[in-house]
Amino acid sequence: MLRSTILCLFEGERREHEYFYSLQSKFFNEEQVDIVKCSYGNDIFELFEELEKDDDLNLFDLVKESVLTPNNKILLERLTSEDVNQIYLFFDMECQDDKYDASTLTKMLEIFNLEDDKGKLFLSYPMVEALRDVPSLEGYKNLKVDVENCRGKKYKKLSADRGMNYLHQIKKLTLEDWKELIKANVEKTNYFIEGRSHFETCYDQNEILDAQIKSIDTDNHIYVLSAYPLFAFYHFPKGDLNL
Repeated sequence: MLRSTILCLFEGERREHEYFYSLQSKFFNEEQVDIVKCSYGNDIFELFEELEKDDDLNLFDLVKESVLTPNNKILLERLTSEDVNQIYLFFDMECQDDKYDASTLTKMLEIFNLEDDKGKLFLSYPMVEALRDVPSLEGYKNLKVDVENCRGKKYKKLSADRGMNYLHQIKKLTLEDWKELIKANVEKTNYFIEGRSHFETCYDQNEILDAQIKSIDTDNHIYVLSAYPLFAFYHFPKGDLNL
């Protein structure tokens, strides 16, 4: 069986990689897929500005030549863009950022909407720590956060204080833990968009963003939501997850 190569581009260099490695170890067959994990080293709005400078700029080349994360060149030195079968990007919504612009996020999801083309973007709301911000599986369904509480240190502390203890121990997350997180995030997405909690299907990233933007416009909050469980539900056939 031919091995496929997946390039995952993360905003940061530490926590994002740890979360994804935990997910990867539970669901991916290492004999069938090679996953290369790189970091951009800045937020999604900086990435957008860099991409706008050159319409023909290849994301693979941008990542490989990044001066912010020089280790990428080492990770990608034996690969070309043609060697990569799929690209996934994982970034934070950054609704509290000084450069926050809803139209920019919309454009980025339009550009990066297919993993075997330019790449598929997944957003965390408000940021990567959303994965641990689960007070209880039932309570998570209605969990929201005000935009003013989405700033880095403030939200990191908030998510640490109210999230269930086992979610802080990334390396100890089990297969069943991940299945519960996938189910909780999919059900929540369907609940706050259509008012019905289920995991038969899941809305795509552009539809989730539209709902979050409306929520900000209405009462200045967003629904806490993690990119990683939603990626797993998107990437694998539902039957393979055994939810």
